[in-house]
Amino acid sequence: MIKCPKCGTKNPDKSPFCRRCKTRFDSPKVPLKQEIIWRPDWKWHLKTLAIIYAVVVALYFGMNSILKPYIRNMPEDVTPWLKK
Repeated sequence: MIKCPKCGTKNPDKSPFCRRCKTRFDSPKVPLKQEIIWRPDWKWHLKTLAIIYAVVVALYFGMNSILKPYIRNMPEDVTPWLKK
């Protein structure tokens, strides 16, 4: 617990301000503002979407080849548009 030097209120250890009088605590272990280290740009988004798309396509064709024997064949009279 951090005791406020101005009003004497007990505050949690990681609190940057006093909850009663709003006095700022100058503590090195509590960063008040964090800088943005990295922000994704359009190239990162494009690369990520390309990877996701490639994985989905690979899974589709892989599962299609594995499950091909189990796919039900429809009779030609039910599906006339599928005639060879």
